[in-house]
Amino acid sequence: MFGQYKMRAKERLGMYSPTIFLVTLIYSVIPFLFNRVFIGATNLPYTSIGYFSNFDGVGLEYYFDNLTMAQTFYVGIASVLIGIVFRLLDYGYTFYCLKASRGHEAVTADLLEGFYRPGRVIIADILMGIRIMLWSLLFIIPGIMAAYSYSQTYRILADDPTIGANEAINLSRDMMRGHRMEYFLLQLSFFWWYVLSSITMNITSIYSTPYSTVTFSMYYDSISAGYGLQGGTSPQDQVGYDDYDDNSWNR
Repeated sequence: MFGQYKMRAKERLGMYSPTIFLVTLIYSVIPFLFNRVFIGATNLPYTSIGYFSNFDGVGLEYYFDNLTMAQTFYVGIASVLIGIVFRLLDYGYTFYCLKASRGHEAVTADLLEGFYRPGRVIIADILMGIRIMLWSLLFIIPGIMAAYSYSQTYRILADDPTIGANEAINLSRDMMRGHRMEYFLLQLSFFWWYVLSSITMNITSIYSTPYSTVTFSMYYDSISAGYGLQGGTSPQDQVGYDDYDDNSWNR
C-alpha cells in the first residue's frame, strides 16, 4: 500500500548515512541533556521536574504541594522554555528530513533551523494547540481529526519561509482533506517499529525515526502538488490512493 514511499525512504537513508543517524541521535539526546541540566540546576527531586516537564498529570498536584511558591514559579517558567526548545528542535528535524527526502543537501546545522526564525514556529504550535483543544471539547474524535488536519504545518513552514503560521495551518487543513485516514494508516504501518523502539529503550529509534519521518515527508510531497509549494510534485508522480473520500475522517 505504502511500499513505494518506504522503498524510496530507505534509499534516502542509504544516501545520507551515517549523517542522518547522527542527526537523529543528537535530536534524541538534546532533550535528555536539557532535562538533566535543568534538574542539576535545582535542588528539587527528580520526580518533581520529570512529572512537570513531561506534562504528566499523575502525581503533579502532590509534588507541587511540596514546592515553595518561588520554586513552583521557576519550574513553570523553565519548563515552558524547555518545551519551546523541544518544539523548535522538532521543526528543525522535520526540516532536515524534508530536505533529505528530496535528495537535497542536508547538513547537521539544519537541526537548528527553527531557532533562526522561531516566531512563526512557536505561534503555529500555540494556534494548533488551541484549535485541537477546542475541537477536543466536542469529543475526542474531532480533536484527533483536527490534529491530523494540521499535521503538515511544519513541512509547509519549511517549504515556504514567507508563509505565516495561521496560513500554514489553514493550508495543511486544506491539503489533508481527503487524506487524513490515509495518513493515519501510513503512520500505523510503522506500528511494529514503535513497539520495537519501546522494547529496546529507543535504541532502534535511531533508525526508525528518520525512516518514518522521511517517509512522511515523501507523502507530504505527493499531496502538496498544486499548492504552489516548492516541494510539490506533479499529480502523475503521486503515490497512494483515495479510497476514503466518503469517510468521516476526510470531511
